[in-house]
Amino acid sequence: MLPVMQVGRVRPGAPPEHDVLHPVGGGRGQALPGDEVVINVNGTYTVTLDVAATVDRILMGQGTSGLVTLEITANNLTLAGVSATTIGLFGELKVTGAVVSSAPTMLIQGALNWEGGTPATFTVTFVPLNDPPTLGVLSPLTIPEDAPLQTVPLSGISSGAPDEVQVLTVTAVSSDTSIVPNPTVTYTSPAAVGVIDFAPVADANGTATISVTVTDDGGAAFTMNFVVTVTPVNDPPHLAPLGSALTDEDGLPVFVPLNLFDPDTVADLLTLDVSVSDPPVVSTSVLGTGASRTLVLTPLRDAAGESEVTVKIRDGVLSSSQSFKIRVLPSNDPPSLAPLGAQSMDEDATLELDLVVSDLDSPIGFMTYDLSSDNSLLLDASSFQVTRVTTGARLRVKPLPNASGSAHVTVIVRDNTGVPDSRTFLLTVRPVNDPPVVGKIPNQKTKENTPLPPLDWVLNDVDSDLNTLKFRVDSSDSSLIPQAHVVIEGTGSRRVVKIRPADGKSGSSIVTLTALDGSVESSTSFEVFVEFINDLPEISVVPPVVLDEDQPPVMVEFGVADAEDPATSLKVLVNSSNDALVPGTGIQIEGFGVN
Repeated sequence: MLPVMQVGRVRPGAPPEHDVLHPVGGGRGQALPGDEVVINVNGTYTVTLDVAATVDRILMGQGTSGLVTLEITANNLTLAGVSATTIGLFGELKVTGAVVSSAPTMLIQGALNWEGGTPATFTVTFVPLNDPPTLGVLSPLTIPEDAPLQTVPLSGISSGAPDEVQVLTVTAVSSDTSIVPNPTVTYTSPAAVGVIDFAPVADANGTATISVTVTDDGGAAFTMNFVVTVTPVNDPPHLAPLGSALTDEDGLPVFVPLNLFDPDTVADLLTLDVSVSDPPVVSTSVLGTGASRTLVLTPLRDAAGESEVTVKIRDGVLSSSQSFKIRVLPSNDPPSLAPLGAQSMDEDATLELDLVVSDLDSPIGFMTYDLSSDNSLLLDASSFQVTRVTTGARLRVKPLPNASGSAHVTVIVRDNTGVPDSRTFLLTVRPVNDPPVVGKIPNQKTKENTPLPPLDWVLNDVDSDLNTLKFRVDSSDSSLIPQAHVVIEGTGSRRVVKIRPADGKSGSSIVTLTALDGSVESSTSFEVFVEFINDLPEISVVPPVVLDEDQPPVMVEFGVADAEDPATSLKVLVNSSNDALVPGTGIQIEGFGVN
């Protein structure tokens, strides 16, 4: 809205200070439908209108004499018509229809002429009226100190005029944020309602004025205030959190800081009461004054265990308390491990020892054991195994395979707090001659009269030089595999076994190879199968025979044999290459067996 206008002289040529806009009816500072507006000339004038208002007519300056003529030189109003006429000594500017324009500024420009006067120009600008927003009345509010979140409803929110559609913004501020912080606003334009939320500052009391303002996007605003009174409430005193405490039997006192808080009472006026649950393990005292004090917990003589300490703080009306645990650890005597004498054992054997433990404070079953050796070639961590028994533990010692010699073994026993006791003993491991290790040879097969291919034989002996080993050969059928037909060749760990069956023999025999290092031996056995082959009979060489013609028969000796059949079963057949000279029928075979 425009401020109320001052009415001045309305005649051409009036001083600039009288170039004012004058609403004719009622002294309002704005033009409403049906109003007559009188303006002076030679100036620029503004008419503020409600939305869609109509100015029936505008009278332009009064002449001193004679008639005036009014002309319009320009306008940008979207009206049915804008006309200028004269009425006596006035020029009348008519505006028909609501003042509307698509341009940012709505204006009419023109000139006023009258007899005997200098023509005057004018500009009339029309400005839409922006009504302020509205907000319903907010009542005073009284709440206690430390009250929970408060929600105040807002109502009656509007743009201020039904025909004004604007985006509204609601804000809220507190005059004293140390009592009430600025509220949180929940509002969505163009709703008529909303809410504000706030909670008083902890332990604060007093009054604060809350100002809620509704602002439109044209810059107009409306503010509603209400008073929030926060009444004081006596808060109970309290202590900062207290943690558990720990000390030793007959040990030094424990000092526990006590931080006292009370927003309503002077700290020096606060009192403390301390109690200890049964059975007590400490005595108590409090040092200091004000908000920072110290609780002293002194262990009772020879007392151990756990008690609950309760500290109560009072302000004369209200109180609060906190409890915590105080644990007094007993004085820990170390465990005791019975002496261990020197021990001896054979190589690759196992030794068992009883570890007898006593402890005045800790259960025997809670003991832990660590073992070590100063000879890692004889004993390592895997050589020791501990099993708990009622008297302590049973120690099982197994040296590394094939290892011998001596080592100092240290046994450390610890109770459940880690306090140790230890013993060391000498362990002697007597060497034991290990037998040679002989490799396996798979079963073999060959044909009659055919030697076996060379057989690889792998040996090992951790105690003896492999080149000093002796060998023995056994055959379950020496007629098939004579011992002399089994030959072992080579040196070191890789040997070659050569086997030749007896001539003309077939069947199977178990061959056993034994390696000896002088005191112990190892053997391996395998079967040799010799496949049967039928050999041809044999006949001795018959020398050439020279005869005279018509000479009587002569005797020619020869022998026969067969590897598989007796000579008596052999048949001898004779034929002649020249029957005309020596007929085959003239040759007779005599004799028996091989001759």
